[in-house]
Amino acid sequence: MRKFSLLFSVLFFCCFAASAQKTTGVIRGVLIDTTGKLPLLGATVSVIFTKDSTMASFTLSDKTGMFEIKDLADDSYKLHVSFKGLDHIKNHFP
Repeated sequence: MRKFSLLFSVLFFCCFAASAQKTTGVIRGVLIDTTGKLPLLGATVSVIFTKDSTMASFTLSDKTGMFEIKDLADDSYKLHVSFKGLDHIKNHFP
């Protein structure tokens, strides 16, 4: 497996639904292979609950490397990004 540098920016936005009194959030970002400066099409982006390691949600990046996961409860998560032939990226976020 080749070594690589993967640049991704992740923005976590919390939106408050006043009528339901429930906090939900969105995580979105762009995945770019910094070696070739190209977007990663079809990378798997998973959101995992920190407390028990169960999957909260997942998606695939589009042709521009963008991804978005909506309706996340107010909790602590790990973000896993994987792409065939490249190292996996793992980050924690509130």
